[in-house]
Amino acid sequence: MKKTLYMTFALDNGKKKQIALANPKAGLAETDVRPVMTSMVTRHALTPGGAALTAVDAAVVREVKDTKLI
Repeated sequence: MKKTLYMTFALDNGKKKQIALANPKAGLAETDVRPVMTSMVTRHALTPGGAALTAVDAAVVREVKDTKLI
């Protein structure tokens, strides 16, 4: 099963930016992810399209199972 951590941030232009990280550590919790995301916002770590990160919006781990047909 493939797992991906999706972190979504609000931008100062009213849009959102999602960052995907493959194979996150098992058992991640909000207490692991929120401080990292908050640090990215406060340190202006990214400026997608010239926009600044303004807030943490969401974080989810998505699991995808591939089923081989052929």
